[in-house]
Amino acid sequence: MKSKFFALLLIVTTTSLLACSDKAKPSETGSTEGAAGTAAPAATVSNNAGSLPPMPKERLQNLWDNCDYIDFVFFDLDFSMSQEEKSAIQSTVAGIGANAPTLNPACKPIGRVFFQVAGKNVEEADLVMGQGCVYYIFQENGKPAYANLLTERGFKFYQDVFTQVLGQ
Repeated sequence: MKSKFFALLLIVTTTSLLACSDKAKPSETGSTEGAAGTAAPAATVSNNAGSLPPMPKERLQNLWDNCDYIDFVFFDLDFSMSQEEKSAIQSTVAGIGANAPTLNPACKPIGRVFFQVAGKNVEEADLVMGQGCVYYIFQENGKPAYANLLTERGFKFYQDVFTQVLGQ
């Protein structure tokens, strides 16, 4: 079990060191109060990579204003976690960048994040980290609909989570 966590931490750390040095430019998000910002290390660009638009600002704003529970499920790991404090939720939402990544088909999701309002999933996203990829792919009707880079803050959040889990 610890070897899986160590491997994941190594991938995340290596990603941060080897990722492209170009970072997405910050974008205005209206009144989202920090719900988007400077992106984490950008996704590796390949000629065959696909793209999706970023989630509309109104939907990000809805998460910022109304999300009251986030559930994180990590694939191939023996843990999950959740958030229900407004400040923690808004911090996680602030980790969603405003810019869309170039999707790299070599990068696979390591987990899924469920954003809830009043007990209903209003958004769900695959968390993609590794091999220079650091982004969310938001699902709609079971299909990829939007993609957003993680901000530096969002990337650090997941690094800290994996560091804490490894330490247990």
